[in-house]
Amino acid sequence: MKVVELFCGAGGMSLGLKRAGFDVVAAYDSMPDAVETYRTNIGDHVHQRDLSDLLSIIPDIVDLKPDLIAGGPPCQDFSVAGKRAEGKNARLTLAYAITVASVRPEWFIMENVVQAARSRSWAEARTMLKKACYGISECRVDFSYYNTPEARRRLIVVGRLGERDGFIEGAIADAATDVPKSVRREFTKAMGEMPTAENQWRPEYNLDIVVKGHIYTRPLRAGRAVRSVDEPYATITRTSGEPPSAALKAKYEAHPNDSAPLEDAAVGHQKFLSRIQGFPEGWKWCSKNKRRIMVMIANAVPPTAAEIIGKVILDRQTGKISPKTEERFMQWLVRGNQRSRATARNIKSSLGRARYMLFGRTFENEALEIAALESASGFEALSNGTKSELRQALRHYRAFENARNGNNPEPVQDGEERRRPRPIDLQELMRGVAPSMYHSEQGDAPDDVTDFHMMR
Repeated sequence: MKVVELFCGAGGMSLGLKRAGFDVVAAYDSMPDAVETYRTNIGDHVHQRDLSDLLSIIPDIVDLKPDLIAGGPPCQDFSVAGKRAEGKNARLTLAYAITVASVRPEWFIMENVVQAARSRSWAEARTMLKKACYGISECRVDFSYYNTPEARRRLIVVGRLGERDGFIEGAIADAATDVPKSVRREFTKAMGEMPTAENQWRPEYNLDIVVKGHIYTRPLRAGRAVRSVDEPYATITRTSGEPPSAALKAKYEAHPNDSAPLEDAAVGHQKFLSRIQGFPEGWKWCSKNKRRIMVMIANAVPPTAAEIIGKVILDRQTGKISPKTEERFMQWLVRGNQRSRATARNIKSSLGRARYMLFGRTFENEALEIAALESASGFEALSNGTKSELRQALRHYRAFENARNGNNPEPVQDGEERRRPRPIDLQELMRGVAPSMYHSEQGDAPDDVTDFHMMR
């Protein structure tokens, strides 16, 4: 899948997506040092451009025909709706949405601070993206559960043409680990092994940072100042590498959750913080200004987290993962619709088979979903009875979702086909979506993999 990234910064998102298996064909940012850092470490496909000037970049992006547009618009200047005026940086979120709606890639992914979800700018951007026929999943994630030793909470928005809202939230949640990644784990070669003065496999690092067992993290809003290496680092900011000032030392009152006294904590330096943010050994930061380097590190999307989220998107694109069927669906069929358990199991099995033929896709409306099923490779070869069962299974599940959400759906009658809707031009409705090719993993037929896909 081809990717174009906007607001690419130093390249954290691009690096993660490349590792996941994407082909990043172009990237844009306005910061010269960030563009040079990207070019040095990733490639020459990066461009320094003013992203508020949409007319200068949209034609170029259209020509590239990307499958996905990624981006993390500047996160400063957001406010909760109605609280205060938002700054000009917040409006770049709308510029990002305009670019996506104009280019119409199959997918988009946007990263921002969690406050963005309640901002006026995102509300306007979301409305625009919905009108452009994107299904939207808004995921609030903590990157420390995505292979990044940093307690960094962010909003990840994933969109896909024609999908239902919330279509990939469960899969992204499932990709998280059970426990957050700690600083110790990042700087330990193998589980249980601690770096020591005699075990200097990374001599460029200040071993005291881990050996001391505690790290100073610049406190914000009367927060903690000292964390253990057995937990994630605090959210990195541009001032994270600065040691505590004499004034702070004199007036600081220990936070009840500090892991040690202030004087016993090590201070993380630039290379340490670069690794915490997910950048690899040997990454070159192209600036003589240390403050600008810290700005690039702090603003970056951790490539370690971007890789995991990118793999979820690719798995959904190729049909390796499908939406989970809610456990209450069977209960709804039996209790609410008076189906026998055997009939309910057959409906669930047919739903799994239909989802498999759709590559796990869900759709904004029933007509589009049925049209996509009927155009799927292999559907025409089925018997009329099987075709009817697959259509009805999709309708049953949509009726269940409507009932769960408080709507009043028309009941689905067994053995009866609803009046067929007017003919649908699927090609027009799905313009910009790559055609799905029916495939079978390891030679399994759809019936053989139904239970597997239903459990995912």
